[in-house]
Amino acid sequence: MISVIEIKKELLSALKELYPKGYAFYGLEVTEGYAKPSFFTQLVPVSSETETNRIKNRVFIYEIIYFQETVNEIDALQKVSEIEGIFGVKVKIKDRYVNVTEFDYDFIGKSRDILQVKITFSFKDAIEQKAENHEPVRDVKVRTEMEG
Repeated sequence: MISVIEIKKELLSALKELYPKGYAFYGLEVTEGYAKPSFFTQLVPVSSETETNRIKNRVFIYEIIYFQETVNEIDALQKVSEIEGIFGVKVKIKDRYVNVTEFDYDFIGKSRDILQVKITFSFKDAIEQKAENHEPVRDVKVRTEMEG
């Protein structure tokens, strides 16, 4: 089973690889004093449905908010295109690629000048089985009877 921390790290790593210089990256814990241009990201769980006793179908939204140094629609739309290039069809998480089911963007904030991108993805994941701690069988006695 892939932990939510591993998922977030993989997604953030891909975004940092796309923008290796000149951008700051933050999580939800930062609310003031952040540098611009910057990306704020969060991983939002949508569902985790058990299909069998060993498999879950998991759905997440990866939300990216882009704060520009100065408002520039062309720059924001360029970011949409670049982000869609790496997250538009498949998302790499650890050793697999999972399906992107939706890619959306919008402009938010009072002046509607802050870019928000939402990437919805789903994948099947193994359910960890708890190992039962039983004493191993040491002796087996078999008794048979014959009818005659």
